[in-house]
Formats: sequence, structure tokens, C-alpha cells
Amino acid sequence: MTRKHHSLLAAALVLLVALGLLAGCGQSVAPAPPAAPAASEAKAPAASEDWAKKPMDKLTTVVLSVESGAQEKTLGSFAQEIKDKLNIDLKVVAHPFSEQYEIQYLDLSSGAGQYDVLSYWPMYTADFYQFLAPLGEIAPGGDEQVGKDIDFGDVQNGYKWAYMYKGKFYSVQYDGDIKLLHYRHDLATDPKEHEAFKAKYGYDFDVNNLTWDQYLDVAEFFTRPDKDFYGTAEIAGFLAGFVFKDRFLGMGGQWFSEDKMNALDGQNYDICVAAIKNGQETFDKASPPEAHSFEFEDARNQIIVHDRAFFLPQWPDVWKWANDPKLGSKTAVNNVAVAEMPGFLKDGKVGHRPEENGGRVLSISKASQAKEAAYKVLVFFQDKARTKGLVYNNDTWLDPWRKSHLEPAAAAHLCQGAEWNCQLYMDVIKQSTIDGYPALQIPGAGRYHEVTERWAKKAFANQVTPEETCTGIQKEFNEITDEIGRDSQLKEYQYYINEVLKPKNLWP
Repeated sequence: MTRKHHSLLAAALVLLVALGLLAGCGQSVAPAPPAAPAASEAKAPAASEDWAKKPMDKLTTVVLSVESGAQEKTLGSFAQEIKDKLNIDLKVVAHPFSEQYEIQYLDLSSGAGQYDVLSYWPMYTADFYQFLAPLGEIAPGGDEQVGKDIDFGDVQNGYKWAYMYKGKFYSVQYDGDIKLLHYRHDLATDPKEHEAFKAKYGYDFDVNNLTWDQYLDVAEFFTRPDKDFYGTAEIAGFLAGFVFKDRFLGMGGQWFSEDKMNALDGQNYDICVAAIKNGQETFDKASPPEAHSFEFEDARNQIIVHDRAFFLPQWPDVWKWANDPKLGSKTAVNNVAVAEMPGFLKDGKVGHRPEENGGRVLSISKASQAKEAAYKVLVFFQDKARTKGLVYNNDTWLDPWRKSHLEPAAAAHLCQGAEWNCQLYMDVIKQSTIDGYPALQIPGAGRYHEVTERWAKKAFANQVTPEETCTGIQKEFNEITDEIGRDSQLKEYQYYINEVLKPKNLWP
């Protein structure tokens, strides 16, 4: 979840609405990796195995568009190394996150080509792809070479959707976002706490297998205002839409019907109401009194530094910060652990479907005049050793997405004397990514997201009822679909179901 995200977006999310109109003119078994993309029809010219790592014959400038903050600094910090190794002059141009989508969409759709490489949320690929250069058309060896250059086989299977769209490589990932349930290990394993909980609620709790109703029970149980300690801390301001998605998707919800693309159809409306109600009760009954105004960092700091929360559902960098002796409190270090996000009962077991936004990706503009150099920059940022170092450096705010990132030794500096915690972190990320529900990747995805963001903030401030919230979301989703074109959107949604959701066993 840049700093991981920027609150500036809250003031300008409505820009996505106008721009979206333009776009429309129980452990499960990991699913098998998707089939490799079809090779180009024309026989690709031979290329040396190290082509992507060879320096350019002439110094070539590559301009990279990125949000301001941690990503700007992280990517920009390699400019000199890229120049030395590849003879490429990397220029990083940063934008406030509230303006980034607008700037990038207008540059791409106009063909201006100011930016060779663009960093963005992978949900936007559906809006951008027609203006992006397929990577297989840049690499001399086509898609087969792309797969080797970016070491696609090392990418966690649950994230492969972020690299591809409609059978082609358009992007490479450099950040992995999957929600995790952070918790206080000392309290979760205290026999006295379990005994008291069972006496009150009639059952014992297992942080690794909670439904959302049980999550609320446990959070209420650990809420002790007299000790300034609370059951949980969640985001009520900017990014509250993800707090709603955690529950809606985690309770088994689907955004649209498969046959007509009706929003929140049938039981999905009821799931929406239950999700909002659960969120409101969590803020009212199990959170600090000021939680209705919590922004991203306010929430995370409750468990990282303030020792005020038992739970914290957020992105994986929270664990890294909490267990860093330089950043976490004495109580947090070697004591904040993770579990899969709460889920819903399915066939007598808890089914987990954590929200999976997919972090950030890098893509190349079709209008770029430096595609070869841009491609080599993308490959540079796919190196396994380099990316492993970045995701376990707390200055970057980046999260693991490769299989090679999930080696406990990589985070050993965060688990000194508590090696079990490193292994648990890796195991939970791996399973959560397998189970994760990918971001809605269809045209207008940003517009749909803005709707959930706006209504969730109102709901968690107790300004609207669960029914008003879900009716509002339903109405606006259907309006967006009709404005873009219901028939075309239905085809896009069915493609998303068949190519993204079904391979992960997420439909129906």
C-alpha cells in the first residue's frame, strides 16, 4: 500500500470519472501458471542472450513517469548505475499522486510521448494498453525472450495477471501488494486470553482462520479503553475503499453478474450490506475513538509504534516496519506477526480471498522513441538480487512479489532471535497471493474504484447506512457501465473472469 500512497489523491479522485469517459469513447493448492503467450507470427530475429543487458551504442535518454515520494527516490537512485552499465540516461519525472493518472492518460492517448516508461497501478492497464508497446514487439526474441529477460517463472503465480493483458506482456511489476492481517503474537498465544475469550463467546479463536464476524468478535474482546488498547486499527480516510473491498471480496462478493454485468446483483448486494455493517461496527466498537478519521499512517502506527492495537489489516510493509528495531516499538519488534485476512465459510472451512491490488508496474509508451533503452530499464528493475534487496529495505515501501523474495534469509535482519516470524511472514504472503482476489482490470477500473472509495469514506464516518452505501455503489457502477457501453464492458468483464479469476478459482 508512496510513501506507500499519498493522501493527495483524495482531493482529485473525481478526475478519474472524466478520464474514464475518454477511455470508453483451509490451504488451497496453487493454480498452474498460465500458458505462455503465443509467439509472434513472424520468425523473430536472433538475439544474443545478454541483449537486454548490453549498453546502448549511444547515450540514450529514457524518461520515467512516477508518483512523487518513495518510488520516485527509489527508482531515481539507480540513475548513475543505469548510465554506467547500460549507457542510458534515466530521467525520473514525478507527479503528485492526485494528478498522476490524468497526466499519464493524456500523454498516452494524445501520442505525445513525453514519457518512455510509466509507473502505475496495474488496474489501469485496461485503460492504457492500447497506447502501450507490447514488450514482445520490442525484444528481438519476442515473448519467449521477454519471459527469460524478466525471469517470469520467478514471479509468484498469483501476480502473473499484473504482467499481462489479453495474452501479451505489457508490464513488469516492481511492487507487490496483498493485504495481510497483522496481530500481536504475545496476546494471540496467551492461554489466559483464549480461556477468557471462550468463556465470553462460546468458541476459541484462531487468528489464521477467522471469518469477518469472528474478526469483529476478537477485536471487540481485545478492546480495553481503560488501558488505551483496542482491537484493531483501520483506514477511514483516503484508501478506505480498500477497507471495504477487504470485506466485500473477503465475504465472497463479486462486483457484477456474468451474464448482464449488473452491479451488486442478487446476493452480492446482501454481501455488500454485510461488509459495510461489519466495517462500521469495527470502527464503532473495536477501534480507538479517533479512528473514524484515521488515514493510512495513523492506522499503521497504532501497532508499529503506539502499542494500541491487537489487529492491523494492511499491506506487507507493516510487518517489516514493526519488526525493524529502528522503526518499531520494543513491544512490536519480534512480536508483530501475520495471518491471512479474514474470510467466509465455504464447504465448512474458512475461505480466504484477500484483496490483491498488485502494487505497481512499469510499462513502455507506444509513442516512445527509445523503446529498446526503455525495455532495458525495465529488465534492470527485474533483477532478482536487486529487487530482493529493495523489498526488504524499509526506505522503499516496496513489497515482495517474486518467489525468490520469499526466502527467510532475505529478511533475517528483521527476525533476529525470532526466526519463526520470518518463516511465518513468507508462508502467509505465499498463500495469500495464491488466494488473493486481483484488482478489477477492465476499462474504467479507476472510475469504479473512485465510487467505492467515496462511499466507503462516508459509510465509515457513519454518514450513510449500509443500505444507502450499497444502493449508491450499485447505481453508480451501472451508470458507468452504460456510459462506457454495456455490451463492450460485458465482454471485457467476461475476459477478466475467464483469464484472471477462474485460473485462481475465484469464480463463481
